[in-house]
Formats: sequence, structure tokens, C-alpha cells
Amino acid sequence: MSNFEFVFSLFGLLLGLALAQLLGGFGRALQSRHRIHVGWLTPMLGLIVALDVTSFWTFGWEVRNALTPAFFVLICCFAITGLYYLVARLAFPDEPTEWPDYDVYFFRHKNLVLGGVLACNLLAYAGQYALGYNALTQHMMVIVASVFFPLVILSILARGKLWSTVSLGLLLAQYPILSFYSMTIHAG
Repeated sequence: MSNFEFVFSLFGLLLGLALAQLLGGFGRALQSRHRIHVGWLTPMLGLIVALDVTSFWTFGWEVRNALTPAFFVLICCFAITGLYYLVARLAFPDEPTEWPDYDVYFFRHKNLVLGGVLACNLLAYAGQYALGYNALTQHMMVIVASVFFPLVILSILARGKLWSTVSLGLLLAQYPILSFYSMTIHAG
């Protein structure tokens, strides 16, 4: 078993549990949609968290050769993946009947969720740098960071349903757009 396989076996599990939390939230929303107002905001937020949790695997892959099972590395990885799990847990209400309008839930929790996503990404970049890998020396990662971070901040600052929907829509759109762009520049 390589160092990467050992370290990521634990953190892959936590990331998988985070995705399971999000899928459970989507399932509860679908089951309750005839009794409560689900709207677009909370599902969009959940999808953003799911895409971002999934994108963390690429961060791990980039530093796979530098990962060691040292306690400091494990604690740092746990901080990021544990925070992702908590963010995923907060993306949807636990008990839909306590929140008959998911938009109210969204506005109550969006700053914690998006702030957690922002923190996870900042910690991931810092962790890569601490392991001797500076992602921001790559052209694509500079583009990703210069699009992602402002959009997360814009989504945190957005007020009202319209601006929140627009900012979340832009944040969601950047995942497939930048992924497609990255694939085309690596293929060519």
C-alpha cells in the first residue's frame, strides 16, 4: 500500500460520507416536496458542495507523491475533510418538517456552508503549498482560483432570492465550464 493509498483511505471515507449526507438531503427534499417549499436555493447549494467535495479528490491526486502518513499531514487532511463533512451536513435540513420553506433554511445557513467551502479550498491550497506543491504555478489553477474564490465570496454576500440564485448559478456553472476547458487544453 502506498503512502497515498494509506492516507486517502481514511479521507476518501470521510469525503464519501459527505457525499452521502448530500444525497440524503436531496432525497429528503424530494420526498417532502409536496408538503414543503423546496425551491432552488438549497438544492443549488447542495450541488455546489457535492461538486466541490468531488473536486477535492483532484487536490489529493496532485500531491499524491508528497503525502506521508505523518501525524501533521493526517491532522491537516482531517481538518479539510472533516470540515467538508460538516458543511455537507449543514447544506440540507435534517428534518424537513421543521423547515417548511427551504429558502428560509438556505438564508439561515448559506454563510456557514459557503464559508466552509471557502475555508476547505483555502486549506487545500495551503496544504499543497506546505507539501511543496504550488498549484498556482499552473495556468489552469490560476484560472480556477481567480474564478472560484470571487464567485464564492459573491454568493456569500448575495442578498435576496434573485441575487442568490444568480450567484449560485454562476458558481455552479464554473465547475463544468472550467472542467471542460481544462480537458481541452490538456488534450491539445
